[in-house]
Amino acid sequence: MAEIEHQRRLTESLLGHSHPPDELFTIEEFSSAFNTLPMVFIQKPMDLTHENPGTTALMANVAVFKLNSL
Repeated sequence: MAEIEHQRRLTESLLGHSHPPDELFTIEEFSSAFNTLPMVFIQKPMDLTHENPGTTALMANVAVFKLNSL
């Protein structure tokens, strides 16, 4: 995917590392794995290069799930 490759190059140049696509998960994949929706899901643009926050390729994500004990 071109978007992932662009994001990885940008992250590598700005932060010195990036994660390969097989280490990336969507909120839908987490929700499916945990069989529940997150209690909190926040997605915020990472404005590291003084880009327009509406068009930046970098996003910070936080998800909080409440899981039942086994």
